Amino acid sequence: MEDFETIHLSKGDVRLIAYVDPWFPLLVPGLMATANVARSIVLPFGIAAVIIGLVGTARAYRIALIATRDVLELRNHWKTRVLSWDQVAAFRDGSRRVGGELRWALQVVRTDGSGVRSDASVSGVQAGSEMIRLLAAMASRHGIESALTGFPRT
Repeated sequence: MEDFETIHLSKGDVRLIAYVDPWFPLLVPGLMATANVARSIVLPFGIAAVIIGLVGTARAYRIALIATRDVLELRNHWKTRVLSWDQVAAFRDGSRRVGGELRWALQVVRTDGSGVRSDASVSGVQAGSEMIRLLAAMASRHGIESALTGFPRT
């Protein structure tokens, strides 16, 4: 029996928090000051916006890429996908636009040809060599094609 260790890549999505959090304190008073609208209408919308923002920020901390002996779990911001290894055909270079800048992200190609991006792998403009090495080892362990360069796909 081969020795297997669970691999767990995760991070809090600080980009989201940086974009959303500074606006929370200004949201409700800003809405009330900009329009002649009754507080009974503006306040519920302001409170709803704050709640949605807080939930979105909290969910950012669950982003992860978890590889076990049996499955590859991709926890993105709003959706989690659990794929058995026989459903995974390849790892490819993908990309995600963050603040106007194109960044590298892992694209998991399924056997049916569809792809799933892993938000946990979004890194700088290019992926670090340690990330590429870890993903290549994971792919070879499960007999998955891996042609990762670490550069964003345009």
